[in-house]
Amino acid sequence: MVKIVLEWRDIPYFGQTLLLFEVTEGALNNKFSQWIRKLAKNRKDTVCCLPLVGKNTIYVSRNPLPIEAKSFGTINGRETDIIYI
Repeated sequence: MVKIVLEWRDIPYFGQTLLLFEVTEGALNNKFSQWIRKLAKNRKDTVCCLPLVGKNTIYVSRNPLPIEAKSFGTINGRETDIIYI
């Protein structure tokens, strides 16, 4: 059963970003998802988690970002928190 869908997408200000779409609620907390996020972060890739419920979170290794990116508000119509790694 698919619980998470992975996709690379070019997001303004962030560039190529690995998106983790949650298909089954709570799947972003499972070991596979955590392993994918850790691997991507170690490679300095930008990662965005899109849960079924709640805010999105984008993990960015580039700091500082342009001022426009800091006011970046939504992905897929949902509020998105930016976390620097």
